[in-house]
Amino acid sequence: MIAQKRLVQVTLDIECYDDLNVEDMDWKELLELEGDEKVYSKVKEYDPFF
Repeated sequence: MIAQKRLVQVTLDIECYDDLNVEDMDWKELLELEGDEKVYSKVKEYDPFF
């Protein structure tokens, strides 16, 4: 069987305390990706008063 790559998008809305530093998380390690598998992340801070 030949493994084929696919591209998926997952959206997470995280409500957390200030001590969770999502900007510096190693998402590749967290998701246990291997070899030439890749993850691209973008962190956006929501303004609750906007």
